[in-house]
Amino acid sequence: MTFRNLFSLLLIFISFRTVAQSTGTLIIFHELRFEGAAYTMKVYNHADSSVVATRTYDCQEEMQLDSIEEGKYRLEVRETNSNRLFFSREITVFANDITRLYVDLDISETRDSADSLSGRTGDGEFNLGYQNGRLQSPNSVFRSGFMIGMGLHSWKIKHRHFASIFGFGFNYHYIKIAGDTSFIAAPVSYKKTEEAYHYLNAHLDYKVRLCSRNQKSKTSPPGFIAEVGAIYNFPLYFRYRGNYEGNKIIQAWGIHQFTDFRAFVNVGYYPFLFFYDYRLSDFVIGKYPEMPRSTFGIRILLATISN
Repeated sequence: MTFRNLFSLLLIFISFRTVAQSTGTLIIFHELRFEGAAYTMKVYNHADSSVVATRTYDCQEEMQLDSIEEGKYRLEVRETNSNRLFFSREITVFANDITRLYVDLDISETRDSADSLSGRTGDGEFNLGYQNGRLQSPNSVFRSGFMIGMGLHSWKIKHRHFASIFGFGFNYHYIKIAGDTSFIAAPVSYKKTEEAYHYLNAHLDYKVRLCSRNQKSKTSPPGFIAEVGAIYNFPLYFRYRGNYEGNKIIQAWGIHQFTDFRAFVNVGYYPFLFFYDYRLSDFVIGKYPEMPRSTFGIRILLATISN
C-alpha cells in the first residue's frame, strides 16, 4: 500500500470520527391528550428553522431521532388545521449523548360564541301550587289548599343541554280542613267557620336539568326543559288554626316533625314549567290529620344571571 493510499484512508477515518463525534440521539417521550381537534408535533433546527421531524399523535408515543447533529432544536405542538401554537420548547443535543425529553400535555378546548354564558350562572323561580287530599283519598278531611313560594338556583355552566343545579328558597302552604273534625277539641257551642293548616318553610333542593336548546346562550332561551330532583323543607312555622263564630280561635303548635323530604319533577317550555312533588314520609303528629302528600302546579323561571 502506497503512502498516498494510507493518507487517504487516514483522512476518511478522521472525517468519520469527526461526524460520529458531532452527532447525538434525541428521544422524546410524550403523552398528548386532545379533545375535538387534530394536533401536530414538529422538531425544528434552531439554526435555519428547517423541519427535522413531523408527527401527528393523539396518544402516548415515543419519537427517537438517531444521529442528529449537535446543536439547538425547537419542539412545537400546534393544532393541525389552524396552526395555532399550544406548546414550544428549546432542546439542546450534545455529541455522543442521548437527550431525553418528557412531554405530558393535556389540551381540552371548547369554542363558544360571544353570545355564550360562562362561569357560574343562576336563576330565580316563582312557584304556585295546589293541594287536595281528596285526589289521594275520597275520605280525606282536606278539601283544598295552595302553596306559594320562590327559589334561587346556581350552577356552573359546562354543557349546552345538561346542568346539575343546587338551590334554596321559601314556601308557604295554606291547607283547608273540611268534613268531620271531631278530633279537634272545641266546645259544643262553637260553630266552626274555618279550619286550616298554616305552614311556612325554608327549603334546599338539588335537581338535574335537560333542555332542548343551548342553555349557554345569553339571548336564546333553553326551550323545552325536563328536571328531576329532591327537596328538603325545613319547617319555620307550622300550626293548626280553627276559626269559630264570635271571633273565637283554637290553635295548636308543635304538631309536626322535621321529615318533609320530597321528590319532584318539572316539565315545560321556558319559562313555564309544570311541577309535581311528593312528600316521602308522614309530617304531622298526634291526633291531627296528615297533610296531603302531593302538590302540583306551575313554576315560572325568572331572569338568568351569569358572572
